Amino acid sequence: MGVEQNNVVELPVGRGPGERLRAARTAAGLTAQGVADDLHLSVEMLEALERDDYARLPGRVFVRGYLRNYARLVDLPADAVVAAFDAHAPEGHASDPGMRTVVSARQIRSQARSSHSAVRAVTWIIVLALAALLLIWWQGYLEWPGGPTPSGDASGDTTTIVLPAGETAPPSVQRDFAPLLQDEKATPPPAPAQERSAPAPATAVPVATPAPAPAQVTAEPPPAPVVVLELTGRSWVEILDSTGSFKLNGTFDRGFRKPFEGEPPYRVAIGNYNAARLLVDGKAMDLLPHFNGRLVRLTLDPRESRP
Repeated sequence: MGVEQNNVVELPVGRGPGERLRAARTAAGLTAQGVADDLHLSVEMLEALERDDYARLPGRVFVRGYLRNYARLVDLPADAVVAAFDAHAPEGHASDPGMRTVVSARQIRSQARSSHSAVRAVTWIIVLALAALLLIWWQGYLEWPGGPTPSGDASGDTTTIVLPAGETAPPSVQRDFAPLLQDEKATPPPAPAQERSAPAPATAVPVATPAPAPAQVTAEPPPAPVVVLELTGRSWVEILDSTGSFKLNGTFDRGFRKPFEGEPPYRVAIGNYNAARLLVDGKAMDLLPHFNGRLVRLTLDPRESRP
């Protein structure tokens, strides 16, 4: 007859605790999902614990905590489970969960170095390509018509080589420059320009001087006529000039003589025309046509009455 077994599961030394934990969970009738929920883990992490696949789990400290809680949940000795883990995955071993972090860091640094090398290589390739393009462009610019010449003056002037007296150019030079020398000998030097004769002095053309215009003689106006009043008897006389000023007004006796003054024409009135005479430049006027039966009244402009 077989010996009755106890419910306590003994953990063999040197093996991981994952298989024992799964056996205890199965014996207790617990599902992986239920245990994962109780331990606040994902089903994948729980299965990794049961397979002793610590590379898929976080650091060593966290794995020890997960194992301890799992052992308590399925009534296994927690210290024995943790000890089995330490024996199966000692620190620094490839199965150590902490090694995954170290390896990952190394891989990241290696990948970073590889990325930096690739970036540097691409950068150098781009720089070299740009330099090559710049060189090609510069050569094309030099060869383009109108572009700068690589050396010397762009004016195209030739350089004249002067040899000392009595020396000749080497045969190679004579052979290379023979066509130029022949052209130079065949082309006669230009004849000196003839001196221009001095231009003949311009002949002075006499300019007719216009005769001076005869001086205009301004005729002087004739002197104003002289009008004189003479009385041979007593008479009343009134004389006004063109401004209306009285030049003579009153009764005068025989022998009265008075030249007219003021601006003509004059307005003349004489009471006794038989005793009066009006002389214009010494010539007596006929007063009878101006007698109105009582006195002589007339307007006298000596300039019009002058004979």
